Amino acid sequence: MEGRFATCSGDAVRIFSLSVNEGAPIDTFNHHSTLSNVKRVNAVRWDSVGGMLASVGEDGLVALSSANGTLLRTIPASRRDSSESLNALAFSSDSRYVVTGGSAGVVRIWDVKSAENLKSFRDHSDVISTVAFACNDKHVASGSLSGDVIVHSAQTSLRTNLFRGSGSGQAVRRVAFSPAHSSLLAVAADDGSVRVLDTNSSSVLYAAPTPHSGPAIGVAFSPHNHSLLVSVGFDKRVRFHNLMDKKVLKTLTADAPLTCVAVSADGRHVLAGSQRG
Repeated sequence: MEGRFATCSGDAVRIFSLSVNEGAPIDTFNHHSTLSNVKRVNAVRWDSVGGMLASVGEDGLVALSSANGTLLRTIPASRRDSSESLNALAFSSDSRYVVTGGSAGVVRIWDVKSAENLKSFRDHSDVISTVAFACNDKHVASGSLSGDVIVHSAQTSLRTNLFRGSGSGQAVRRVAFSPAHSSLLAVAADDGSVRVLDTNSSSVLYAAPTPHSGPAIGVAFSPHNHSLLVSVGFDKRVRFHNLMDKKVLKTLTADAPLTCVAVSADGRHVLAGSQRG
């Protein structure tokens, strides 16, 4: 939603406004702990128009909420007899589908309205840490703690690409597709590396000349400047990468290890979350 952003920590999802300077959340809700007594929410995402939030946690559920925090429904509709924890989710560009991944090593695509599991991909051998839809919704990328990045066709269910060990064997923490080029995939890994892969040619188009000195945890493309990539890491640094010139433009240092990053829809703000909450 314009001017708002959402975070998760512990069992809570919080919504903040960029126009409120005090820094206090304007809404806080705890759907996962209410539904299943789960104490940890692992990820939260807005849909494409900002009218709905999705969150996942240790209960294996996707909780869908309105912009003001009202619980709309869960995916699946009732909790499965499963100990699977969900770590990651992403909406398709039209918000009709959501993709999830977690401790079972299975990538699943769900219909948001019907809560039906449409497709399941079982090619990972380890816990899935991150998932993403391509901007044209034709492919889904996922990364795991073993370091593998796998790309599947959302239409045929076939595996179209495998980047074994992501080049380093270190756990992959975040994958993000370019909003302008459906084949460009940014990857952040535990060895501090930040890379951009071409999923069509299976080549590396960019590798950060200066890796993070700790695990790289988040990457995000700018929606407006398509050659700009932002990364964050446990080294407390925010790095701005120019993909055309293949260099780091600027580095900022925070006061705590950083855990996530996002660029606002208008491209004017970069939001970074930290271990301090």
